[in-house]
Amino acid sequence: ENTPGDIDMKRLQLIALMHDLDDKKLSPLTHLFKTNARECMRLHEIPEKEAAEIIEDLKCISFSDHKEARNIETMCVQDADRIDSLGVIGFVRACEYGATHGNTFFDSNKKYKSDIWTDNEGADPNTAETTIDFQIRKSYQVVKGMNTDYGKQLAKKRYRDMRTVIDAYLKELIN
Repeated sequence: ENTPGDIDMKRLQLIALMHDLDDKKLSPLTHLFKTNARECMRLHEIPEKEAAEIIEDLKCISFSDHKEARNIETMCVQDADRIDSLGVIGFVRACEYGATHGNTFFDSNKKYKSDIWTDNEGADPNTAETTIDFQIRKSYQVVKGMNTDYGKQLAKKRYRDMRTVIDAYLKELIN
């Protein structure tokens, strides 16, 4: 595990501050070339060579792009970004996103082979039929894919918290 002295704090901060500027869901037209991040760094006079490295770092942050972290700085930002998708707040964000995009929240008629958790763990989030199924599938993958020891600990805690909330919700919904 790296120590704080091994981390380039300026690089870490730039990646953290800019990782959502060209997010696919928020800025689909600028995502591919990281147009907003490039312009931001140009306006703030980040040297070209450094900016080019930051752009490469930004390309590996998004969970949906399935890219490995390039360095300790991108490991930290990947973990932080993915931890945001977990826990109670992550579940609420998934619900809001699903509602905004017309996704079915939960199908009470759907029959699971075992239970909602077992059937969804390890399955592809992109084939989920409901927001709850998507969140369970994605969360399972996020927890498994954390980079740092601290990220792994925090992700497991948030996953447990989210399970508690979803289980309570489903219990009330079904009963």
